[in-house]
Amino acid sequence: MTSRDRAAEIYRFWFGEPDDPGYDKGRELWFKGGLELDETLRLNFLADHERSFASNAKALGFARHALAAGYTGDLASVKKCFFYLPFEHSEALEDQGRCVALLEFLPPQMFRDSWIDDAVKYHDMITRFGRFPYRNEILGRASTEEECAFLAETGTHFGTNPNRHEDC
Repeated sequence: MTSRDRAAEIYRFWFGEPDDPGYDKGRELWFKGGLELDETLRLNFLADHERSFASNAKALGFARHALAAGYTGDLASVKKCFFYLPFEHSEALEDQGRCVALLEFLPPQMFRDSWIDDAVKYHDMITRFGRFPYRNEILGRASTEEECAFLAETGTHFGTNPNRHEDC
């Protein structure tokens, strides 16, 4: 099986076939799992390794291009979110704001509010620290006392090993 065949198989698993009755509807459990698939694969298979973030810039560039070119215009809302995730994973405040705005622009659906809540949490973390503290050790960055307190208090680690923050 080629990688293209495997990608199509994964896509069909999460979204079904175009003629399925529920194809264009938000399937909360399936959809959340599908959206998290990229992060889960990268962060769990490459967990605790700087390579888990190596493709972020490329994904962000692709997402910017796709949005600017209008490629997402005719997509169902659930599919548009794939293009929004790179903004959410960025450590740039402007990208975080764009992610929140894009999600808020989507029509109300069962998954929308939970995704906005998550995006706001990421945005708030970047506003507060200018980076994601849970990435510090993996990327060889020293954590500040405030970041250590945040990690200890919230347990926020978004897919990285919660015991990994040895510098705190």
